[in-house]
Amino acid sequence: MAITSSSYGFCPGESVVLTAPGGYDTYQWSNGVTGVSSITVTNAGNFSILASNLEGCVGSSNVISVVEISGQEPTVDVTGSLNLCDGGIIQMSASEAESWVWSTGEETQTIHVTSEGIYSVTAVDICSNTSVSSEYTVTLFDAPVGPPEVSDLVIISGDDATFEAVGENISWYDSEAGGNQIGSGPMYTISALTNDVTVWVSSSHVTSESSPAGGELTNQATGAYHGNSSRWLEFDVYEDMLLSSVTVYANGAYERTFELIDGTNNVLASTTVFVEDGEFVLDLNFEIPAGLGYGLRSTTSDPQLWREGTDSGLSYPYALGTIGEITNSTAGPSLNYYYFFYNWQVSSLPISCESVRVSALATIACAGCFGCPADLNGDGFVSIVDLLLLLSDFGCLLSCETDINQDGSVAVDDILIVLSVFGNTCE
Repeated sequence: MAITSSSYGFCPGESVVLTAPGGYDTYQWSNGVTGVSSITVTNAGNFSILASNLEGCVGSSNVISVVEISGQEPTVDVTGSLNLCDGGIIQMSASEAESWVWSTGEETQTIHVTSEGIYSVTAVDICSNTSVSSEYTVTLFDAPVGPPEVSDLVIISGDDATFEAVGENISWYDSEAGGNQIGSGPMYTISALTNDVTVWVSSSHVTSESSPAGGELTNQATGAYHGNSSRWLEFDVYEDMLLSSVTVYANGAYERTFELIDGTNNVLASTTVFVEDGEFVLDLNFEIPAGLGYGLRSTTSDPQLWREGTDSGLSYPYALGTIGEITNSTAGPSLNYYYFFYNWQVSSLPISCESVRVSALATIACAGCFGCPADLNGDGFVSIVDLLLLLSDFGCLLSCETDINQDGSVAVDDILIVLSVFGNTCE
């Protein structure tokens, strides 16, 4: 038999009616109620019924789950990075509810964020339960003042096409959006170009904040060179970090291997470096996500690197600015040692804000199309007069006197050629 419910959820203080088919002589509900074909429930739970008639036929029902609707913390789906580039947009969408009020005062399910601040949403469900979401901190970063300046080119087939852009942190791409980065820096060259090609270029503003040096800053006379790599330093990272370099003190010049590991000794990054004798700055450039229990170690069997011992003045934990902390060595806390790595140089990961991409076109012209062929009036100078003569013939498709590139028509390519040598004097 099938039982039905007036609702599958109810608000605090309300109730739900469960009903079984009539025509039976006895009823036994799973919550202990007997003798009735319907019950009113005020508590959440799973309900079913057994019913029988005088002939001894017994039937059992389906199970109905009834829930009490209580306030649940709304979730927020964030589209975009909380590191907001100036001029950018972050979309924040709250989970389903009857109504919403954001910390900005907006009362829609979705908002668009364009400024830094702390954002949250208060949601009200169908039972008027009110709940508040977690807070989301948006930080605003400077963006480029605009896209870079770049010019189109007209070249002879087979020549190199060298584009030049003016802007900050230039990147070159093979498409207007997505695609592949094909170069960086103010110049990009395509060798021996034989077909027209378009490239796209952007500029970026990069923000990076360095933190004060961390760890033991220099070695102490009470330490000693160490002959094995069985111990290392442990550290925590509170926000994504760039570990640029550390300083080591070496006894002997030879290659040594260094590793970044996580809390279960998985190797996240490694480098093998020829370490000079004495004080040596070890460039690492390890990008490390926020997390706990990282390790920095040497895996060279006999590293001969300086280690502080129990007679050294040590003071764990060592702050890495505000973004991390060296917590101890793997010999601690029972033994007070400090292994190998001094003067930690760390910073937050750089935030890059990129402009829109702008295009640049390289057009192939014939070998005889440069210099005086653009001097259409023969006055020895490529001027506005030549451009006007060309424009007067624009669109010509047969026996065109101003067809500079000799492709059978007077078109944009011819105008670009004139402009590329505009102001030139013919010799």
